[in-house]
Amino acid sequence: MNKYLKLTLAILISFVGLYFAFKGVKIEDLLPAMKQVNIWYITAAILLMVFSVVLRSLRWQLILEPLCSVKFQPLFGSTMIGYFGNSVLPFRLGEFLRAYSISRVEPIGASAAFGTIVLERVLDMIGVLLVMAFFFILYPFPAWLKISGLIAGAGTGILVLILIGLAFAQSEIQKRVFNWKIFQNPVGNKLIRLIENLVTGLVSLKSTKHGLAVSIYTIAMWIVYYICTYLVVLSIDVPVNWIAVGVTLVATTLAITIPAAPGYIGTYHATAVLVMVELFKVELASAQAFAVLVHAIGFVPFAIIGFFYFLRSSVRLKDVQSGQIG
Repeated sequence: MNKYLKLTLAILISFVGLYFAFKGVKIEDLLPAMKQVNIWYITAAILLMVFSVVLRSLRWQLILEPLCSVKFQPLFGSTMIGYFGNSVLPFRLGEFLRAYSISRVEPIGASAAFGTIVLERVLDMIGVLLVMAFFFILYPFPAWLKISGLIAGAGTGILVLILIGLAFAQSEIQKRVFNWKIFQNPVGNKLIRLIENLVTGLVSLKSTKHGLAVSIYTIAMWIVYYICTYLVVLSIDVPVNWIAVGVTLVATTLAITIPAAPGYIGTYHATAVLVMVELFKVELASAQAFAVLVHAIGFVPFAIIGFFYFLRSSVRLKDVQSGQIG
């Protein structure tokens, strides 16, 4: 599919999501809900969201360790640059920007770094599926959310099997496949190096000595995300319990896997409003205020801080858009 057609489709999906999230909204109803926001809860949520990037960077440091030793600061900066990229580029191209960014300052190829980022995202999906399983015991999920979880679970399971297969068959692939005639030319050699680096990053976890620590960081991140969501609920006094917060977190996390405009705009808001109104009978204005706020605390700070690190770096958006990753 043509990239411009994909972008048009993604933007269309976002607009549809925004329409369903805010159709029938009346400013006179929404403003009171926004005006009563407790700024201290929102500030705490923002600080915790930034702290979640600290945890993510520390986890990435452990995942990268079998490939090279990388200090925390460049990892934090590259992760923030990745979030900035996701806020201005469609299709999560910020992940490529993150990989390219770390490759410019540390002795690791961008393709290998990207492999570890894909591995990270698999761990994130395993985390959200575990959170979903926990709240599934406590709350009767609607059919659409169960189906979404099953699809995400099946996709994650397939990726895990692929990673396991690559981990055990890596040397065999190098010996057999890469000796094919089609690879015996300058372009083929470059492609081989790129694939080898990518696979090396993907299977880096098999060589780590920090499997337990990686798991703890993953769990800690989801605890932080849950607390942030709960703080937003408290900030506008939405009448829901702690189980509803968990169900909403699961639903909105699954929603951002849908291709959309930069920053998950539209799909995130529509899902948050749908869950709050349809499942937990929250008033529409309060649900819309919640959707705006919970998205903002995970979007605005990352975009601002990421832009700061982006300006300090030698990375350019056109580098990723032109496919400069190797």
